Amino acid sequence: MADVVLVLVILAFFGLCALYVRGCERIIHTGEPAEAVGDAASERAVR
Repeated sequence: MADVVLVLVILAFFGLCALYVRGCERIIHTGEPAEAVGDAASERAVR
């Protein structure tokens, strides 16, 4: 019986982790492409 409880706890933990990651992706994802930080510096270096 303890084995079943352990498996259920582990599955619940990974389920919560998956929900957490989905929530973080939803917050971070804006739908707009992000600008790379080094674009301006790399353009100056090429010229």
